[in-house]
Amino acid sequence: MKVIFLDFDGVINSHQSCTFWHNKRDQSKWENEMYSSWQGTLFEYLAHEFCPIALSNVEELFRRVPDLKIVVSSTWRLGNTVEDLQKILSGAPLVAAAVIDTTPAFRDGPRGNEIQDWLSRHPEVAEYAIIDDDSDMLESQQERFVHTSSLHGFQYGDMLHTLRILKEGGNHG
Repeated sequence: MKVIFLDFDGVINSHQSCTFWHNKRDQSKWENEMYSSWQGTLFEYLAHEFCPIALSNVEELFRRVPDLKIVVSSTWRLGNTVEDLQKILSGAPLVAAAVIDTTPAFRDGPRGNEIQDWLSRHPEVAEYAIIDDDSDMLESQQERFVHTSSLHGFQYGDMLHTLRILKEGGNHG
C-alpha cells in the first residue's frame, strides 16, 4: 500500500488562499450569512478556504498513483471522524475517497512520532510520503518529507517531489 500523510493548513489551504477567499467575499455580507443564515453544511463551511490549485495538485497525485491512500495527520483530524474528513474534502472527490485513517494524537512531541506510531501498526505500507508545512518530522522520515510553504501550499513542484518519493522511495529534490 502507498500512503501520504496529509496536513491541511499550509498544504491544501495557505495564507495566500485564505487571503484570496477573504478578499473575494464582501465581509459584512459573509458575516451575516455565516452567523445567521448559513445554508451549506458545516463541512462546506470548513472547506471554504481550501486552495483549488493545491487540491488540484493533490488530485493529480491520485491520477498518477491510483492506489494511493491518505492518512490525515492534520490537526483537522481532532474531533472529526474519517467520514467527517471525507465530507470536508468532498469538493475534491479523488482526495476524499482516498482518506482511510488518521494518525494518533499525542500530547507532546513531534508529529513525526504520531506518523511513526501509525506506520508501526501498518506493516502493509510499502511506500509513503509526508506532506506538511511544519518540519517536526523524525530524522528517519526526512527522505520521505515534502515540506510545503504555508504561504503558497501544495504546489506543482511539491506534487512532482511527492510522486518521486512514492515511485522511487526517498527524497529526490
